[in-house]
Amino acid sequence: MPRLGFSDSESRHRKAPTEREKFLFVVKVVAFVVVTGVVGGVLLLSGSGGGGDEVAVSDPAVPTITGSGGSEPEQQPERREPPATIVAPAAGTETAVITPKAEPRPKPKPRIVVPRPDPGPPFARRGQPCPRDGVFSFTKKYEPLVCRNGRWDRLL
Repeated sequence: MPRLGFSDSESRHRKAPTEREKFLFVVKVVAFVVVTGVVGGVLLLSGSGGGGDEVAVSDPAVPTITGSGGSEPEQQPERREPPATIVAPAAGTETAVITPKAEPRPKPKPRIVVPRPDPGPPFARRGQPCPRDGVFSFTKKYEPLVCRNGRWDRLL
């Protein structure tokens, strides 16, 4: 079956690139990078890239309020308020107190710890006393036991 591509004889006869060919390749790559950078910079600096029909926006004129017919407004006497004073916080603090201190929270009541009843041994033993009739349990060898007449006994 024929293979696609170069045959072995053609690949053997291919020459290694010369110093001049390597240099030309590097020059082409550098030229491409420089041209791409220049074109990109021009596009970025050109602004919006739209048409040149844009009109510069200026501050709108501020309208003046004039007397609106009728008699002239009455002159009110000028009120003078005392200047606001800024008080620096006390030395050694970061901020001044703005709101009064909150009332201290009441201390929580101590919890009453009720001891749990002893669960007993982890495994039942045949013949030992048990809590109540009808309760099931297992031995260390996982044999089932049942409580009968106050003692652990075999299930069957």
